[in-house]
Amino acid sequence: MKMKIYLVLLLLSVSLTLGLAKVSAKVSEKSGSIQYYLPENTIYSDKISPPKSILGFQVGQLHARHDQVVAYMRYLAEQSPKVSIIDIGKTWEQRPQILVVVTSEENQQKLNEIIAERSQPLMNNKSQSPLVIWLGYSIHGNEASGTNASLLSAYHLTAKTDEQHEQFLKDTVVIIEPSLNPDGYGRFSTWANNNRSINLAADPMDREHMEDWPNGRTNHYRFDLNRDWLLAQQPESKARLEWFHKLKPHVLGDFHEMGRNSSYFFQPGVPSRQNPLTPTENYEITDKIARYHAKTLDNAGSLYFSKQGFDDFYYGKGSTYPDINGGIGILFEQASARGHLQNTINGPLSFPFAIKNHFLTSLSTLEGAYAQRDQLIDYQQRFYDKAETEARNDNTRAVVVSDDGDPARALAFVDILLRHKIKVFQLSTKIKINDTTINNGYVIPFGQPQYRLIKSLFETRTRFSDNTFYDVSSWTLPHAFNLPFGNIDRRNWREKLLGIEITAALPQEGKVEAKAKVAYAFDWNNYSAAAALNFLLNKNLNVRVARKSFSSDTSSGEQKFALGSIVIPVGSQTMPAEDVHKIINTAALNFHIPISAINSGYSITGIDLGSRSMKVLKAPKPLLLTGPGTSSYDTGELWYLIDRHIQMSLTQAKLADFSKLKLRSYTHLILAEGNYASLSESQVESIRSWIKDGGVLVAMKSATKWAVDHKLINVSFNQQEQEQEQEQDNQPSKDAKAYASIDNDDAQKIIGGSIFSTKVDTSHPLAYGYKRDFLPVFRNHTLIMNASANPYATVVRYRNEPLLSGFVSNDNLEKIANSAMMVAERKGKGSVILILDNPVFRGFWYGSSRLFINSLFFGHSFRNPASP
Repeated sequence: MKMKIYLVLLLLSVSLTLGLAKVSAKVSEKSGSIQYYLPENTIYSDKISPPKSILGFQVGQLHARHDQVVAYMRYLAEQSPKVSIIDIGKTWEQRPQILVVVTSEENQQKLNEIIAERSQPLMNNKSQSPLVIWLGYSIHGNEASGTNASLLSAYHLTAKTDEQHEQFLKDTVVIIEPSLNPDGYGRFSTWANNNRSINLAADPMDREHMEDWPNGRTNHYRFDLNRDWLLAQQPESKARLEWFHKLKPHVLGDFHEMGRNSSYFFQPGVPSRQNPLTPTENYEITDKIARYHAKTLDNAGSLYFSKQGFDDFYYGKGSTYPDINGGIGILFEQASARGHLQNTINGPLSFPFAIKNHFLTSLSTLEGAYAQRDQLIDYQQRFYDKAETEARNDNTRAVVVSDDGDPARALAFVDILLRHKIKVFQLSTKIKINDTTINNGYVIPFGQPQYRLIKSLFETRTRFSDNTFYDVSSWTLPHAFNLPFGNIDRRNWREKLLGIEITAALPQEGKVEAKAKVAYAFDWNNYSAAAALNFLLNKNLNVRVARKSFSSDTSSGEQKFALGSIVIPVGSQTMPAEDVHKIINTAALNFHIPISAINSGYSITGIDLGSRSMKVLKAPKPLLLTGPGTSSYDTGELWYLIDRHIQMSLTQAKLADFSKLKLRSYTHLILAEGNYASLSESQVESIRSWIKDGGVLVAMKSATKWAVDHKLINVSFNQQEQEQEQEQDNQPSKDAKAYASIDNDDAQKIIGGSIFSTKVDTSHPLAYGYKRDFLPVFRNHTLIMNASANPYATVVRYRNEPLLSGFVSNDNLEKIANSAMMVAERKGKGSVILILDNPVFRGFWYGSSRLFINSLFFGHSFRNPASP
């Protein structure tokens, strides 16, 4: 009997192996000929060679490297007058970002004129304006079928020769962005090719389909670029936005991949989950174009879905940003082979098949948009016309934003607005808004073409028609920067509030008042102060932080210094005063901060410069645990902040390599969102001992609970309620519910991304630089941390009515109210600091990021209360 079973299993194994070998052979056959991809009965010029001529292999046989993709696009531009290349920028890793422009020879000759016309806020002469279609591929680098499909799209558009196509090119300018994330794509394509077998391995567990951490989804700093269209923090996004607004596409196709067991998705998406600021006609036009995708995929025999799973709410994605800028954004999602061949519930999924689907929907996008050409051009014009009309009818005339006494933070905020072609003016005179007087700041008038986008960036919406969100539910920009703001209504609006128009976010000129007799000092409120302090510490200067306020006689007269001010005593240095001045002057110039020169150590008011309240600072040497088990997003955002904003050297070590680390070599251990269960008890003890000897542990999000569970700090989490809820879940339900409501009910339990108000203890060293106790924070989790029993340890706590913007259920809101957001305690010579939320979310939360920055520099600057 056992022998029979063995023989049956052997036959099944042989059969499966032969079957996969046949599939592999078929994939090889498919990818061996370009005819597999191209439409039937289409004539192509033999003067234009297909991609294989440059790649050395057929599309889909391997993952074309980014440099090979760029090389083929440049080849097309050299061979055809229909094609030109626009170099729009370079990535962090210095890969070129290019746009491939395909249109008629006549349009190419006047391309600069077309761009100049379309760069205007409102486009007139619409009958003469060409239709602009932008095809953007693989913003997530490991969703590689898009970039490889771009080669086929470019070849097809360039080499096709019939009269109908020539007329299409006369009427249309097609923009192909072959890779929106060259660094991430480079990481993934190298992985896929390196791990590709000649006999393709379709097993999902094969190494080829299991990327190492971090995968190719993100860019160099591990940012998700498909969330950065609105936030504009990364160079890839900044370069793209500049050309998006120069070209103002009527339609933008955004090509992605999804899980291997799916089929194919194209928008319009879920009708109830559209952003209410997007006109209804946008959805209707998208639906019309969708019919062309359906017809194309039907003919190809490909399964698909269209009105479920994805939404158009958050404007920071490639498929939604055009919607708030007068265009039509369309999301495409292809089931991913994540390599060259992978088994799925739908059968073997090949890379060529995925490429073909994206190529086909690229063509259907062109066909569908061209069929709606007149409506698209008219819609874009009416979008802006109606926006101006709505602005005139809006009771709010403008938004005023304070600079909060921090020009660096305020200019970073203004920079985002300018990249979206929003007009910003200097506030010409002080104004009182909602009991808050704003002396210096900016005015953003509603009466401008970007009215709808302004509404989106400044609104504080808390009610929604549909509570299910694919991404965040709020992104109120001034809250992210912790800048006081308010609306100016029709009754209080005065044109004279508008000062000079800000056309560039240029930093202020840094300067040193004079050569100091006793000390130099600067305010910690300036966001650039952290980089300046790190620079000075690395120059081996003796630097101190004032733990109490004071006023001194400076070269410009009496000046007040708030607690947290940085002081550099001249006489405490190991170098001549002249050398100290040179270093101080370099810091002022490089980091654009004003530095005062103090002439006496005897303060006019407050502490003297030799006070014990002047805490000597040391240069931080932080260690960030990364790799499998940690969030690539959160660790990447911390890396970006430390590397780019603070300009500090950071060690990123793998969590799996913890046993190899010598903790005493570092001043700070940073634990971002992640699962740290792999750390053994002995390793936890080594951390405890290191803290006792002077180390500073900074834990965020889920890592805070790990620290509490391992008794590294005396704080508790609201576990009792969670346990009660779990117990209730196990009890028989008294209320019957329709199964159709399960998705909506689940959405009530989630905090996808909302903004909450907290109260900050501004006297605490970890809150230095905050002028107000009001601090907005971003939250996308349901952890509840209780306030510390130590009355001085809860640095930041949620307010009694904390929701500022976004969706949260009443149950979750009640739990969050008055709970702790940041707790810090001294342990021996060291400290444990818990920050419940991600203070540097997506790189643009400048306001709350100061909490983390202070943890780096002032982690030893506070104490526990004396024992009774």
